Amino acid sequence: MNLKNHVKYLTKTAMNTGASSAIGYAFTKLFARDGYKLVLVARSESKLSQLAENFREKFGTFVRVIPVLSLVSKTSCLP
Repeated sequence: MNLKNHVKYLTKTAMNTGASSAIGYAFTKLFARDGYKLVLVARSESKLSQLAENFREKFGTFVRVIPVLSLVSKTSCLP
């Protein structure tokens, strides 16, 4: 079996920052529609969680949510 035959079995994953609004949302919706697994990053955990649930229901895609504030608090890089 050559590489071309293997490619159709590879999983597509998209990580999107600013996923809960504006152009970030638009790209996220396109990725979900096209069957990508999603890793969504934004400041609003509640918006991300709602968005993730909507995309799971509508497109049947895997979605991982990463709120930015949880990253900041764990790294303690901001005062």
